[in-house]
Amino acid sequence: MTTLPLDDRQSQAASAHLNYEVKMMAAMYAWTVRFDQEGPALMKNACLESALIHMRLLIEFLAGRTSPTKADPLRRKWNSRDVRPAHFVSDWPGFPDKRLDGYLQMADEYLVHMSIARAQTIAGRGWALETMVDHILLEFANFVDAVDRAGRSVVAMTLRTGLTTAQYLKTNPPDSWPPESSLPEVPEGHRFNAGQSCS
Repeated sequence: MTTLPLDDRQSQAASAHLNYEVKMMAAMYAWTVRFDQEGPALMKNACLESALIHMRLLIEFLAGRTSPTKADPLRRKWNSRDVRPAHFVSDWPGFPDKRLDGYLQMADEYLVHMSIARAQTIAGRGWALETMVDHILLEFANFVDAVDRAGRSVVAMTLRTGLTTAQYLKTNPPDSWPPESSLPEVPEGHRFNAGQSCS
């Protein structure tokens, strides 16, 4: 199936959403570390789960999901409703490091689904969160470079700004709660109020 590229307006809008996801993943990683050192376990879990949800979205964007066939054992598949790298560049490989599939499987089994594996885990699940976040940031940087090589320098610059901010947020953990300015700004499309439907 041929994927048509997004026009400039659509690309900028999608880039803003991708930037939000990568910045939130990094910021929530930093808050997980902060609450691991001191603070309520409930807040650590909330930040960990948020980081993992944003990570999962970014993996599905960058790599899709495995969908092997006899003819193509490396086949990847993206949901037809989702924005994917092919909307930005024509030469994205679509089969990055297989560890991404492992991260997806862990998030699926131990976070977003009540799997049998999760139900049988008594002591909780350990997460190599820093390794996972660093890997996603590297793959995202590879995607930004591919967008730049494709001659879409304005979109690449927007994405690189988000990546740079995410790298800063990850390596400069917050020093106080509540945060003053260490969380990314929430774009209009991600804001909900208590009385608003989330559907």
